[in-house]
Amino acid sequence: MNGHDHQAETERQHMLRRAEELSRKRGEFPLPHAPDDLPDLTNASTYLADLASLVQDLSAEVRVHSTDGHPDPGLDAVLGAWARAAGHLSEAVGHYGAAFRQLGFLHAHSRTREHAALRDGRQAAFALAQQHIADTREGLSSARASMTNGAAILEDAEASSVSRAARARSAQADHGRDQAVAEAEAPAEAPAQQSSHIPGPIRGR
Repeated sequence: MNGHDHQAETERQHMLRRAEELSRKRGEFPLPHAPDDLPDLTNASTYLADLASLVQDLSAEVRVHSTDGHPDPGLDAVLGAWARAAGHLSEAVGHYGAAFRQLGFLHAHSRTREHAALRDGRQAAFALAQQHIADTREGLSSARASMTNGAAILEDAEASSVSRAARARSAQADHGRDQAVAEAEAPAEAPAQQSSHIPGPIRGR
């Protein structure tokens, strides 16, 4: 494996690790089915900060790949995968930010005396938070899919590179065998014929 193949393999593994990280992060956002399933503000603040940090990480990857300058169409496609993942993750942050606002409303009125308008407001806040958390989960799934698709592109490119190298080695070996056969079958060059005429002695006058 040459240096470029090693670089591509390392990049592929990196993308797969990111995909696993996004999958684990999605598990931190279970879909709430009742108000009691919602996270408290402390945990929600941590989740929001983690999502924002992931967006920064993926955005940094896009910057690194866009300034790499490597003339490889396969790696250009990988740059697109990083960009799509960063975009999906940014949307996920926006959705969780919207859910966070609803959590703030519920927390602010958690000790307010119950009345009909407040009850309706709480129900509406829960419904909105539930939908935005569902959209957050979807954004994380889409970002993960972008990472796995990018890794698949690199895997295909690596397999193609190995296949081309194998064909080149095979063609070189065939050429070497053909050349050896041609040399073996070529007629041997006949030795130079010596003249059979031997001049006689020169008689004096």
